[in-house]
Amino acid sequence: MSSSAGPEVRASGNPEPGGDVPVARADEGDDLDMVTIRMPNLADEAAEEQPAWRADPLELTITAWRGQTAWRIAGPLLEVVVTRCGGHLAAIRRPGEELNPLWQPHWAAADPATVRPGGAYGGIESSLLATIVGHSVCIDRFGPPRAGEQRPVHGEAGVVDWMLTRISPAEIEITALLPEARLHVRTRFAICGESLLLTRGVRHDDLVPRELEWCEHVSLGAPFIDDVEVEA
Repeated sequence: MSSSAGPEVRASGNPEPGGDVPVARADEGDDLDMVTIRMPNLADEAAEEQPAWRADPLELTITAWRGQTAWRIAGPLLEVVVTRCGGHLAAIRRPGEELNPLWQPHWAAADPATVRPGGAYGGIESSLLATIVGHSVCIDRFGPPRAGEQRPVHGEAGVVDWMLTRISPAEIEITALLPEARLHVRTRFAICGESLLLTRGVRHDDLVPRELEWCEHVSLGAPFIDDVEVEA
């Protein structure tokens, strides 16, 4: 992995839900140079059978989700909602419809910086539970911190604020800095018809290679899977 710095991303202002979105634009030629995964991850032979991917123009608005600031990213046939705190994928659905396969906690959301272990949100997992929803990413931890560490359960990605950049009319990017883990995380969204392409990248700026834990934590819930029982 490279030690080069990525583009600086800023957003300013505090627009009301439904208002214009303050975004930064990456300068031409910027290269985040990250280790990246893509979803869906199709085998080469399967990909050859797929129609050409032509990303749709995206509409971008500020909204609220469970009382927290979020971004609505919408194509003509599909929209997603992404929370600013935690960068969680909170909803994926057809525009104008409510059916959403992603899990929604039954408790109220809160700013993770204001909750403390032992309170209403539980123990060491309290900061994450204050903001978690739907599909989250666990970096550079999956599970609790190690002895002596002061890190959130599943790492910092789920509790820090993310910044948004419009890469092109058809691609949106959010980025976050994880100060304790010394990692930069990038997530890009593109929509083609009723398909979402989510591309995730991680970079560290240290000169020495390091290991990290990385988990795409997808949680499904009602009403999409009402009356479903899973034996494990």
